[in-house]
Amino acid sequence: MTLEEFKKVISYLVELNQLGNKGDLFINNEELKAYDEGDDNKDITPSKEVIDAILPMIEEQDRLREVYKARIEGYGELGNQLDMIFKDIAAGKLDKTGTFYLHIDKVKKDNPK
Repeated sequence: MTLEEFKKVISYLVELNQLGNKGDLFINNEELKAYDEGDDNKDITPSKEVIDAILPMIEEQDRLREVYKARIEGYGELGNQLDMIFKDIAAGKLDKTGTFYLHIDKVKKDNPK
């Protein structure tokens, strides 16, 4: 990627960020657009090079978002986690053999980054 292409990517990401809650991101094989639903609709259609540079970043963020969502669900309620830790302390198992450690380890292995 040339410096000019990099500047385009940054400019495009800044524009997306400025749209904030007003904009939705639409991605398909043909185009990548930020659409402002206000009166002054804005369509931003970057070049194929910019799309090729940005799309993998967006896909990776989406993938990681799903991983973190699954991990949060898998970890369970904070109260339950604290209860596992309390019981592990009482049993002298605040190490890799404890319930808490094994539970968190399984969630992380089931949902790798």
